Amino acid sequence: MTSPMTAGTSADSVTQSADEPLLRVRDLRISVGDIPLVRGVSLDVRAGEIVSVVGESGSGKSLTSLAVLGLLPPELATNGTVEFRGENVTTMNSRRLRQFRASAARMIFQDPGSAMNPVLTIGFQVIESIRAAQRCSRAEAREQALAMIRRVGIAEPQRCLSAYPRELSGGMLQRVVIAMALAVDPPLLICDEPTTALDVTTQAQVLDLIRALTSDMGTGVILTTHDMAIAADYSDRIVVMYAGQVVEHGPTRATLATPQHPYLWSLLNAHPDSGEREPFTPLTILDGAPPRPDVEIPGCRFAPRCPFRQERCSVETPVLRPLATAPERSAACLVSASQEAAS
Repeated sequence: MTSPMTAGTSADSVTQSADEPLLRVRDLRISVGDIPLVRGVSLDVRAGEIVSVVGESGSGKSLTSLAVLGLLPPELATNGTVEFRGENVTTMNSRRLRQFRASAARMIFQDPGSAMNPVLTIGFQVIESIRAAQRCSRAEAREQALAMIRRVGIAEPQRCLSAYPRELSGGMLQRVVIAMALAVDPPLLICDEPTTALDVTTQAQVLDLIRALTSDMGTGVILTTHDMAIAADYSDRIVVMYAGQVVEHGPTRATLATPQHPYLWSLLNAHPDSGEREPFTPLTILDGAPPRPDVEIPGCRFAPRCPFRQERCSVETPVLRPLATAPERSAACLVSASQEAAS
């Protein structure tokens, strides 16, 4: 590919239509004071699908994930809607938020060690996590915990429950965190860079496990990552963020095969494993850096770095629009939109 322009060519347990989004985020805006950090993000997640949210550090992907769970710090202002099965998460009171996080939506964080209390046993923490979501005895919760620990591939579940977090390896501890998150069969799982602290082999094992378990359970997943290979291998749909905005989204395979936004095209052509380049051709270098959140740029925020920019890109602000030839995909690029219209 030589250009990105070549495509054209509990109330929580209520059942719902497969076509109806489990989670619907619309025009989400997050700011600190007058500084916008997330600028109008919209995305859907359906039951049983994995949606990857891809972007550089500071793109707003982790803030978006935290907003879905109502976990943003109080100094950040939020506008827009985050609806889970029709209920707006941003207007839930503290009691309802606790219920929502306990039984309906769980999160797997980047560092499994920071997700666990170091002075409590694994068993105590997994059991209490289950009891926070369900009315059951401690013995019943322990049986659930043992079953889930086995399910995530830990050979000695009894010994694991008796251990402290410091006694387990990073990969083993991340398996425990996955077991804790999925033990109550939540409809929604948020995975925020879940393998950053792990070696490559353990990364693949953990991601394979998340995919297998959530597929079996019909869980909707948001997977935030800066790794394009992970997004390509593990997600059904992809959302690409740049400088707080969504610049492209669509089915993962089609979007990565024919990217419509120059940012995504540049990322793919800078990746050594990308199949988009001819053999022995140099990697693409994306010059510059994303703008700071407090710096307003007229027109497209990617224009200063864009290899395909035109004069209008520094004046007109692109809007995320469905592609005429593939309405399930969208891109926010003036150049690709004009070329698609002319084709």
